[in-house]
Amino acid sequence: MINWSPTPGEEVAQNVRFLLRTEPGTVPLSRALGVPQDVVDAPQSAAGAQLRAAISRTLKSYEPRVAAKRIT
Repeated sequence: MINWSPTPGEEVAQNVRFLLRTEPGTVPLSRALGVPQDVVDAPQSAAGAQLRAAISRTLKSYEPRVAAKRIT
């Protein structure tokens, strides 16, 4: 659900949720936005490493107000 008048903290959390749920290529004017979802069938260790790297890159690029200390 979209909160149209969020506090600054709620806005950041809302943006992070959107970024993590969006698959790259699905946003017409920003094809790179999102986190790849194609690692579902990969071995857990490889999928985890790929997702952590993708999440880190996405957050640095699209939501610089977030400093992820650990991604699990």
